[in-house]
Amino acid sequence: TGSKIAFADLQGASGTFNSGVNIDTGILQPLYDAGARVLSNSWGASNNGYNSLASDVDDFMHDNPDVLVLFAAGNTGQNGYHTAQAPSTNKNGVAVGASMNANNAWKYNFYPGVPEDYFDVESLANFSSRGPTSDGRLKPDVVGPGSKITSALGTESTANSGSGSVHCDINQLQGTSMATPGVAGVATLIREYFRDGYYPSGSPIAGNSFIPSGALLKAMLVQSAQTLTPPPQAILGVSMVSIMMVVMAEYN
Repeated sequence: TGSKIAFADLQGASGTFNSGVNIDTGILQPLYDAGARVLSNSWGASNNGYNSLASDVDDFMHDNPDVLVLFAAGNTGQNGYHTAQAPSTNKNGVAVGASMNANNAWKYNFYPGVPEDYFDVESLANFSSRGPTSDGRLKPDVVGPGSKITSALGTESTANSGSGSVHCDINQLQGTSMATPGVAGVATLIREYFRDGYYPSGSPIAGNSFIPSGALLKAMLVQSAQTLTPPPQAILGVSMVSIMMVVMAEYN
C-alpha cells in the first residue's frame, strides 16, 4: 500500500521547545491518529530521571499497545555516566544511542585519507549519552550509526521567518538525533515483516499476518543488537541493532 509519514512541530512561538504541551495527548496521540505506529523523536531535556516527560511516553504506549516510541538518548556522553536524557528515560519505549559510522562516511568531505580501521561503525560514539538513569536502569536500549550521517540540508532561513532558498542539497550531521530515525526504520521493517505474514515461515503468507505490539518490536530490536567493539560497561546497556539477526533470510 506504500509508506506514509507524519510530522509534529514542537516549536513554540519563540522558536524554542514548547514545554507546556503534554507529550501523550499533544504530540504522540495526533501522530497515532494520523496512522503512525513507529514514532521517532530526536529531542529531549537535560534530566536523567523518570520525570513527567518519560511518564507521558509510558502512558501513551500503555494506552496504544500497537505503537513503538523511540527517543534519542542525548549527546552529552563526554560528561560520563548518568547523561541519558528524558524522555528517553521512559520504560516502555526505546532509548537510542549512537555508534560511529562506516569508514566511507568519514571519507566523504572530511577525512579522505583516513585508514580503513578508523571510525569503526561498531564503536560507541564519544558524544552518545550514557546510562544508567538516576533510578538505576540501563540506557540507552540500543544504538545505531549516528556519526557523519548524510541527509537533506534545510533551507537557510532567518529566525522564525520560514524564508530561504529552495534547494536539494545534502549535509552531514552527527548525534543521537541522527541515529534514532535509522533505528526507527529498522523497527518499521520488522513491523512490516509481521504485517506481511513472513513470520514464521520466512515467506509472505496472508494468513500469517498480524499487528505486532510495540513491546514485541522493542524486544526484537534489543534481541537483534550486536555487542560493540570494545564492549561498553554493562551499565550502559548498549548494542547495535542488526535486523538480519531476527528475521528470516528470504525477507532480507
